[in-house]
Amino acid sequence: MPSLRKAFEQVKNVYGRLDIVFANAGVAPATPLIETGAEQLDRVFDVNFKGAFFTVQYALPLLAPEASVVLVGSCISEMGTAGYSAYAASKAAVRSLARTLTPDLYEIGARINVLSPGPIDTPALSNGGLTDEQVQATNEAFGNMLPAGRVGQPEEMAAVAVFLASSESSFMRGADVQADGGMNQIRLPRAS
Repeated sequence: MPSLRKAFEQVKNVYGRLDIVFANAGVAPATPLIETGAEQLDRVFDVNFKGAFFTVQYALPLLAPEASVVLVGSCISEMGTAGYSAYAASKAAVRSLARTLTPDLYEIGARINVLSPGPIDTPALSNGGLTDEQVQATNEAFGNMLPAGRVGQPEEMAAVAVFLASSESSFMRGADVQADGGMNQIRLPRAS
């Protein structure tokens, strides 16, 4: 991760310290068990888990007392989703990372938490190759199953991230905020 190391060296030279670290990286290719090879699994874990791990590692010497680290997980890490086992496992590892790194950050007075979004209206689906019609159909399908009645908006996730980064959440340590439109919290009755 030479580019990540270089970025933190520049931060150190220009600012000397960090008050907030927001680690948001993710790839979510379909990974059916029978079809997933080591190379694909490595790529998912390299981006989703190792990216978060090394971001925190390189940031550690720069973290100010009372600094906040926010990792981005996924609500999928808590549910079985056919064909996405690598993604779900990598995001579950990110969730675990916040718990296991809490004692390390405690030593310097910093804290770490996770933001776990549900389905959010971002370019991720179209960047993954879906047509505009497929993206709309996917978002409508999620909207029909979510208690919120719609997919989330990036601005809503930004508001949660700002909360976790701010002193308003200073009592939170190793927590996971599920901003998922109720996806993992409530099951709506199926219409007949």
